[in-house]
Amino acid sequence: MKLHLTIILLLASFLLCTAQKQVIEIADVDKNIKESFTIVDDETGNLYLFLKSNSDYRCYLYNSNYELLGTLIQKELKRNKNDILGYSIFENNISIVMYSATSGEFGSLVFDFKTNSAEAIEYNFKLKRQFLVDSFIFENKTQVYTISKRKNELVVFVFDGKNQTPTEKTIAFQEDEFLDRRDRPTSIYNILTEITNGVPIINREFIDASVPNSIEKTSKTVKIYEYEEQCIVTSDRHDEFTYVLTIDPKKLQVTTKRMRQGELEGSRLGTKTNSYFQGGTLYQIAVNRDQLKIRMVDAESGELIKEKSTTKDGTIGYTNTPIYKAGKKEKSYDGPNRTAQFLRQMSDSDAGITVYEQDNIKQITFGAFSEKEPETAILVGAFLGGFGGALIGAAIGGTFSSFISYNNTNAVRAIGLFDASFNHLEGEVTKNPFDRIQRYVQIKGKIRSPTVFIKGNIYYFGSVDTNKSTYQIVQF
Repeated sequence: MKLHLTIILLLASFLLCTAQKQVIEIADVDKNIKESFTIVDDETGNLYLFLKSNSDYRCYLYNSNYELLGTLIQKELKRNKNDILGYSIFENNISIVMYSATSGEFGSLVFDFKTNSAEAIEYNFKLKRQFLVDSFIFENKTQVYTISKRKNELVVFVFDGKNQTPTEKTIAFQEDEFLDRRDRPTSIYNILTEITNGVPIINREFIDASVPNSIEKTSKTVKIYEYEEQCIVTSDRHDEFTYVLTIDPKKLQVTTKRMRQGELEGSRLGTKTNSYFQGGTLYQIAVNRDQLKIRMVDAESGELIKEKSTTKDGTIGYTNTPIYKAGKKEKSYDGPNRTAQFLRQMSDSDAGITVYEQDNIKQITFGAFSEKEPETAILVGAFLGGFGGALIGAAIGGTFSSFISYNNTNAVRAIGLFDASFNHLEGEVTKNPFDRIQRYVQIKGKIRSPTVFIKGNIYYFGSVDTNKSTYQIVQF
């Protein structure tokens, strides 16, 4: 019986790996490759694949049918300009915007497939006493958003890939544009930053709301989204409200909205709040040891659509899974006090909420991030050599970042299924593309330099096959 079961499992594994359509294979890749990432040209459908080794970047250009058009190699920039913020594309020429968080300096790597040449350019430009909020790609140009402590303004730098000096636009805010918890005027700096170990930081994450996301990512104070070609910045710096900033990248204008959080019974002492933006809707969570409240709010009008509320003595009647404890083994709370245990865990940690839509059903995950190490790390442990030194910006590597975090979650959490009107639905939580890719990774064995990206609403997984010394991209 055990032999039969083993044969069945081996056959299932073989069928899963061979069922995935391979679209790209590169033979005899450099054994020193540290990481890979891709950029899709939305206008032509061309794909730029980058493989980074110890000191250089190798760029492969493929057309929409995954036929190789050319390969170029360029050494990396000097002075630790390893953070990749964005890119610009024009006429088969791609310019990668690089940044040094240490020095505030910029540069670019240019790969010109029209002239079959590549070069590294050091910019005579740097940030001075400014905090980088994030970068955003619009019309094949990179917009970099910054703030400073001294002025209540957002400064936008636009890199077009042609000029070494970016264009600059300052967006000044009215004195009462931002209000603190006592309704006193404050600044965008105070809304977006917080003090950690005596140092001001922006505790932020870029969120691709079209893919599954973990509580680890969505429990951050500041989150950045792309929605209808606009950049949405949300901040839950204060427990009483969520600020929603909408940046129009075409007009370079900002609109702000202050959304009240759900009121909990009794004192707000120990209350944790957060939010998640998806499809024009703001989902808010507020929790303390006595009560949990989840709200669905129209992000444009601020109108409350519906809310769910549960006390510690009640039962959370809108979940479709157990309440999972922290760790990959997914042990669940049991017993009559499981709701109270769940609320206590969330109020003692960083609460978060995330929404993923599949087959017109919203999978809403809510819980809290635990600082404890996960019991196992299935995904990262399967990758040889770890990750390279470059920090791939959210505008490029957001999907892969979500994939890594989702499959290594260490959050206490529960999942509920809902329709568009926030009505709870019965049924089981179905597997999503990240689950299928993760299963493929587990069966495939040890790999290196992975990436995950979406092209034409189709998920792709790329990695070095260490057994064959090839780089492969397969379709899911």
